[in-house]
Amino acid sequence: MAYKVESLLEMSQDELDRLFRESPAGDIPVGEAKGTAIIAPGTELSEIAAKFIHIFAWHGKVFDPVSGTLKNEILPIPVEALLPFYPEIHPAIKAIVLGLGKAVGAIAVFYVGNKVNPFIERWMGRHPWGAKILKAMETFVRRTGWIGLTVLLAIPFMSDTAVNYFYSLLNEEGHAIGRWRFVLSNLIGGVARAYLYILIWVRLFPG
Repeated sequence: MAYKVESLLEMSQDELDRLFRESPAGDIPVGEAKGTAIIAPGTELSEIAAKFIHIFAWHGKVFDPVSGTLKNEILPIPVEALLPFYPEIHPAIKAIVLGLGKAVGAIAVFYVGNKVNPFIERWMGRHPWGAKILKAMETFVRRTGWIGLTVLLAIPFMSDTAVNYFYSLLNEEGHAIGRWRFVLSNLIGGVARAYLYILIWVRLFPG
């Protein structure tokens, strides 16, 4: 049975999970495919979030069954740079959707950091000179914690990708900052960052 995008957006998270488990894998598609991000499924925010993310951040995927790879189509500029556009969308909606999008992405970043960190730890065991530098960085991550991560992510024009990977790769195998606090930092930091971008824009270009 084929489902329309609108029907998927109206489903709850449990319904989507069940559909995913029970559906056959099927053949790998070929070429470009338009994507729809599902944020807060089954709520009024879901459709707005899907349109906002498609316009500002993620357009879909490109499938290559020959090499067995797929690529995400994302905007090559910071998402926040487009916040002043589409004034008909309330700033609060923009900020919340942006924060939710960053929180979802943070799950993958945390997972990558959690897998790579043991290799970093072993490398430090073999290279004492490098261990001193990396241990100092791990200490910084541990002492500043999720609050420090949130503050850095809220700073406009700072690379949130660099900050996230810095904290995830030096997270002492997930012991310095837990997964959900890492995700929460991205949500709060993303919302605050969006509001600050909008405030700066209004101050620079009043009216």
